[in-house]
Amino acid sequence: MGTMSTSAQYRVDRLVTAGRSALYYEDFVLSIKYFNLAIGAKPYLYEPWYYRSVAKFNLDDFTGAESDATEALHLNPYINDIYDLRAICRIRQNRFDDAIADYNEAIRLEPRNRNYWFNRAICQMENKKYEAAQQELDTIVEKWKDWSNAYSLKAEVYLHQKDTVQAEKWLDKSLQLNPYDGDAWTTRAYMALARKEWKTADEALTKSLHFKCPWEGRKSVGPRIGSRKMIIALQLPE
Repeated sequence: MGTMSTSAQYRVDRLVTAGRSALYYEDFVLSIKYFNLAIGAKPYLYEPWYYRSVAKFNLDDFTGAESDATEALHLNPYINDIYDLRAICRIRQNRFDDAIADYNEAIRLEPRNRNYWFNRAICQMENKKYEAAQQELDTIVEKWKDWSNAYSLKAEVYLHQKDTVQAEKWLDKSLQLNPYDGDAWTTRAYMALARKEWKTADEALTKSLHFKCPWEGRKSVGPRIGSRKMIIALQLPE
């Protein structure tokens, strides 16, 4: 009996390893086939569910990815990366309240991950909860004073609040910290266009296009929400 159990475990381990390898080489359909077999053999292991969720996410099957992430969390509710994954799936479905709930858990488990705080602030902004977003960003700025993304997002929230003076102030701070931020230059161009400052808008838009990398991939950069990119820390297994 012990030999059979060991043999079964070895088989499942090999299936998961093969699936992770397929994920690494971005053969997501093949990886799902391996994880299906692993789940069929041992449905109580959280890892195959988690990795299959990653594969489905990369195939833009956000409903399926969310479902698998939920099952993985049911089996192991202590993995912050899975909450992050499910949150992004929910964001892709415009379910920002549910995503915020996931980031609450992710931050509880790993409060040092600034991306979780940042994405939660974007969700607050998209929910039109601008004061909550500003409070979130104040916390981020206090914790990570040199992170330009937080400053430019504060500027964007101020624009939603129709406060162009504060928006300009925070955007200037952002660009002082990182003059190569294409998203920040996009916001600067938008503000200049609103004021009919055509030359300034043209210069800002030129810089925006110059600094935005055309090779940015889905593994490191998230979906665009408004003019702002979500930050996804999904890393394919090595």
